[in-house]
Amino acid sequence: MIEHQPRRYRDKRRRYAVGRFYDAAWAASAREFKRQHPFCLGCAAVGQRMPTTIVDHIVPHRGDRAKFNDPNNRQPACEWHHNAIKPILEGQYERGEVGIPALNLNSPEAVSLTKSKRRTAIGADGWLT
Repeated sequence: MIEHQPRRYRDKRRRYAVGRFYDAAWAASAREFKRQHPFCLGCAAVGQRMPTTIVDHIVPHRGDRAKFNDPNNRQPACEWHHNAIKPILEGQYERGEVGIPALNLNSPEAVSLTKSKRRTAIGADGWLT
């Protein structure tokens, strides 16, 4: 099990994005993934439509190139789901409270968190207002 540390402490120790495999090849791959998956998986799971702005690694790669490059370890996410819901799920995963399936933004755990944390209104057209 990975020792849980406050995110602010871990972030200071992380290498720059380019050093963590986020290069031109990743940018091209992410662009294509977003084209193929235009809407956030977490939003879709609760009947909303928000554009994909982030290609999220389902299981955190933690510097493992194989996990980073695995196309089956990716899911479409909006910024809100990536920054508000995914860190909670990853913390629960690291503490052994949930398994890998819970890291999917359409999992029952993610849907429950989305419904409990969402503070914005949804318009009649299904988009956030």
